[in-house]
Amino acid sequence: MKVAIVSNHGPTLVRFRGDLLRRLVAEGHEVITYVPPVGQELVDEILKLGVTFYPYPLDRTSTNPFRDWKSYSALKRRLALDQPEIVFCYTAKPMIYGSFAAARTTEARIVSLVTGLGYGFSGGDIKQRLLSRLQRFLYRRAFKNNARVVFQNPDDCQLFLDWKLVTDEQKAVVAGSGVNVAEFEYTELPEQKEITFVMVARLLREKGVYEYLEAARRVREKFPESGCRFLLVGGEDGNPGGVKLARLREMGSPVEILGHQDDVKSFLINSHCFVLPSYREGTPRSTLEALAIGRPVITTDAAGCRETVVHGENGWVIKVANADALTNAMSEAVTMSRDDLLRFSRASRKRAEEVFDVNKVNEMMVSLILGNENEPS
Repeated sequence: MKVAIVSNHGPTLVRFRGDLLRRLVAEGHEVITYVPPVGQELVDEILKLGVTFYPYPLDRTSTNPFRDWKSYSALKRRLALDQPEIVFCYTAKPMIYGSFAAARTTEARIVSLVTGLGYGFSGGDIKQRLLSRLQRFLYRRAFKNNARVVFQNPDDCQLFLDWKLVTDEQKAVVAGSGVNVAEFEYTELPEQKEITFVMVARLLREKGVYEYLEAARRVREKFPESGCRFLLVGGEDGNPGGVKLARLREMGSPVEILGHQDDVKSFLINSHCFVLPSYREGTPRSTLEALAIGRPVITTDAAGCRETVVHGENGWVIKVANADALTNAMSEAVTMSRDDLLRFSRASRKRAEEVFDVNKVNEMMVSLILGNENEPS
């Protein structure tokens, strides 16, 4: 079959969907990817997956209707030429404009993957409420053309059912994007006694960045002789909830603000505990990578986060937007014996293998995309 993939970001297409694309190609399908323009180096990486690459204009964070119309029109033209039998879209704008364009120009089976709800659903100010209403209106219209709408956690799925954006017949839930447990192999915790915490996330308020900085300050004050390190890996984001690197560095926190890093894996390997105090996620890939490598995880009792941790077995599940709760969990990690940390470490790896192995996730995803699954999830 000819399968078209509509993406909003070239780097994440390779990192998060690379295993899925390779599987589709290995099964004999012709795969076409529509991706916003990227540099030649990344184009070469995409082509190495065995797929075709076509750029189309997309501004992920813009609310300019003329730019969005340009994105929709470009997708419509491309899909009309390629006439794929299946169109798979993920993230907000590709789901909306890709679904509309495919329905108007092809007879394709359309499948969307909701990877998270994003800025419009993360707070309650006027701009966010208006954006949420607009997105819900567009989702409701776009998803009418979808054979399947796939979610990465049950909370998002139930929310879309409650809002009547999808039907029971359309919905399905998978365990995030999965993680390649062979690539992210289990690694023993670092030998040094001093605990290193690491948070890997885009610099957004909704990721819990400020709570992490505050909790690190309190832990440093509470255990001044512990030698703890606190790392924050992640780049700035054009999202309205974005936080500037310079602003974080001015706050006087003991957290080492490292910005964007290409080699995130090495930071996970050289840490003792992974922290993601996010307000809401689809299922965070950074957490899955930390689980696979075998790192205890501190995360929130929020959609997409709570599923990654069994509290007291491989980490801590804490209240959302609560620096006190985060401080307490990090303090527990500091005072734990190495044997207990290793127990959490091994439990994280086991959870990655049993629940989030990319091969298991992609087996279900391929069935949903191609339409050969037995029953709705």
